[in-house]
Amino acid sequence: MSEQAALIQATSTLHTLEGARALVEQGETEISRQRSVLVDLSRAETIGPNGAAALLALHRAASLAGVEFDLRGLSASQVRELRELPAPQIEGEPEEGFESIAHYLGGLAEEVADQFLDFLSLLAETVYWAAKRATGSGPWRRGQFVREAFAMGNEGVPIIAVVSLLVGLVTAFQAADQLRQFGASIFIANLVGLGILREMGPLVTAILVAGRSGSAMAAELGTMAVEEEIDALRVMGIDPVPYLVVPKALATLIAVPALTILADFFGVLGGFAIAVLYLGLAPDAFTAQFVAGIGPGDLLTGIAKSSLFAIVIVTVGCHFGLRLRGGAEDVGRAATNAVVTSLFLIILVDGVYVTVATLIP
Repeated sequence: MSEQAALIQATSTLHTLEGARALVEQGETEISRQRSVLVDLSRAETIGPNGAAALLALHRAASLAGVEFDLRGLSASQVRELRELPAPQIEGEPEEGFESIAHYLGGLAEEVADQFLDFLSLLAETVYWAAKRATGSGPWRRGQFVREAFAMGNEGVPIIAVVSLLVGLVTAFQAADQLRQFGASIFIANLVGLGILREMGPLVTAILVAGRSGSAMAAELGTMAVEEEIDALRVMGIDPVPYLVVPKALATLIAVPALTILADFFGVLGGFAIAVLYLGLAPDAFTAQFVAGIGPGDLLTGIAKSSLFAIVIVTVGCHFGLRLRGGAEDVGRAATNAVVTSLFLIILVDGVYVTVATLIP
């Protein structure tokens, strides 16, 4: 790059139409003076389609004018963003070819680490603002909290009730023949009770809420990010976490344990139906065995798990929504990523919880 090159500093609004237009105007002014152009992208958080189009336009203008064009300050995420955009290569990048396993795994590890740090940052910030709200000093949107709790809790009752009933029926039906062979049909109350209260109730609830509400959070916040509504909040001095995330988090922490208790009830009801109608047990016998074999700790274990699952669901959903960069087609991808990641983390958290609870009496 020539010493006469003009340094142009890209702003944090490069991804917007106004920011891209401003960059093009600066660059074309320098190119018209037969000066090489060096664009510094260190302050641009994201490039976006608008920014990529602006860089491409300057690259072409510089080529036609016979001057040099170069970029500096590119972060790893910006490099990936430019590669993923459906635009011609800007800086003579090599053609797509075979990618080594080591290179692929390294890129994957970098992406996972980046996502994980963002996830922890959002979780910490959400906990901070929720704690401030609990002490009465933080901002609060009561109406938004009520709407989120209603949408997640009340509207999720039918599907969770039906699925939990079927899970209880299937669990009891699969165990009925085996227990009857050993004359232990009465213990179906213990099996259904422990299985539903400790594992299946919280898991079924979390999976359904993640698929239904977690994806909705990601899609809602992702749409706001695409339409630059979240940037507008920041410009007005409003932090999006207490304004958008905290009401969702508190609503989820209330709704998921409540739905888990509902799932426990219908799951046990399904087991009760199989015990009475298929195994021929007396209703009083099933109830007495259930009460004798199941303690408050079993119910509390399921509720504790559901609270952890709720934290995972709301944090993952909001993480992928707030992190979204791109266009409208990326909203669906963010919702899908939120559901897949939530399901993985739910199973992981459940496994860690059971292991720790088993090793620590």
